[in-house]
Amino acid sequence: MNTLTTTTRIHSMHRQRLGWTRAFSVMAQLEWQGADLCMPMRWIAAAINPLVYLLFLGVGLSSTLDDPGYLRFLFPGLVVMQASAGISHIVARVVTERRWGLAAYKLQAGVPAGAYFLAMMVPGAVLYLFQVCVIIVAAFAVGLRLSVLAIVVIACVGLVAIWFWQCFGYCLTGLIKDYQTRNFVLSLLTLPLTFSAPVFYSFDSAPALLRAVALCNPLTYQVNVARATMSGSIDLVSIAVTAALTLIVTAVGVISTQRMRTLSFEG
Repeated sequence: MNTLTTTTRIHSMHRQRLGWTRAFSVMAQLEWQGADLCMPMRWIAAAINPLVYLLFLGVGLSSTLDDPGYLRFLFPGLVVMQASAGISHIVARVVTERRWGLAAYKLQAGVPAGAYFLAMMVPGAVLYLFQVCVIIVAAFAVGLRLSVLAIVVIACVGLVAIWFWQCFGYCLTGLIKDYQTRNFVLSLLTLPLTFSAPVFYSFDSAPALLRAVALCNPLTYQVNVARATMSGSIDLVSIAVTAALTLIVTAVGVISTQRMRTLSFEG
């Protein structure tokens, strides 16, 4: 994203004293450009990840286990699992914003904290919805048939999940002060988050140690909600845990945005 263009637009916002809606629109456009969503290659890259998991790992395990129902079991978990990838983009963006004082500059220029916070979530949410569509098309291509209601409900659970993981990553950046730490944290989180949750395996049949680790992973509860909903049941415990954690990270994210008005990691 062109830094001069960004600075010019922020100065323009300051002069015009834009309202909340207009400020959100401008910030969302800046984040859209910052995430390279205007480039076709960005969308191609986003599509590859869910396709690899479903077509290679999912179909491969289904054949190995000789279980035609495995893909139906995998589908809701895979949809929700893609949301956890949102943490990478948001951490990369917000660390840069914090480190160089860009967030403070924008907020002092008149961008409302709520508009800034919400706009930061836009690219990740849009990419996630695109990935959900890719998974749905691929699932139908391999013979999985789902009702429209099931797809809509699971996608809604996924939207809650992408909001949680982006807010979690947003909050996490308050502890990350340089790019080396950022890279270390992301590499440390990605694989354990993905594979400790019961996406590819059944929680009930897992070893005790794996179940203990899974219970510490918020993704586990999100997967449980999606899977239970798809089967027509309600997992009240998982819903309560997911709702509580989402509210907590949202509140912390809003509070940390207010602190960005005066703080940066470069002094």
